[in-house]
Amino acid sequence: MLAQINWIAALVSLKPATIIGSLWYGPLFGKAWMAEIGKTPDDLKAGQVPAMASAFIANFIAATILSATLVRFQTASVGEALVYGFLLWLAFTGGQQFMADRFHIRSIKLSLINGGITLLTFLAMAAVIQLMS
Repeated sequence: MLAQINWIAALVSLKPATIIGSLWYGPLFGKAWMAEIGKTPDDLKAGQVPAMASAFIANFIAATILSATLVRFQTASVGEALVYGFLLWLAFTGGQQFMADRFHIRSIKLSLINGGITLLTFLAMAAVIQLMS
């Protein structure tokens, strides 16, 4: 199955993931997110490089699994790829994020901010991978 993964598409799908992240945690929800985690932009500066590296690695792993899933289930359209992207997000990211936030006594607002970015990222990556397949 590894030979069938579209590695180029998985890598290319990281670009929209990065753009989405920059917008999501910047002008769209940056202030709300920082308020929810009790941080300021200055507090976050020191951790930017490790955070970006972690995001790159996690998104690449997700894109690789998305690619393998789309190949395995022989998706024929972007719509179908989006369904698989949503289901994978729900099973392995969205639900887990929501559960962890409940145990960490985080707000629903923070769960929606963090869950929303991962959902949008999964959908964008699934669409790119499908379009390049």
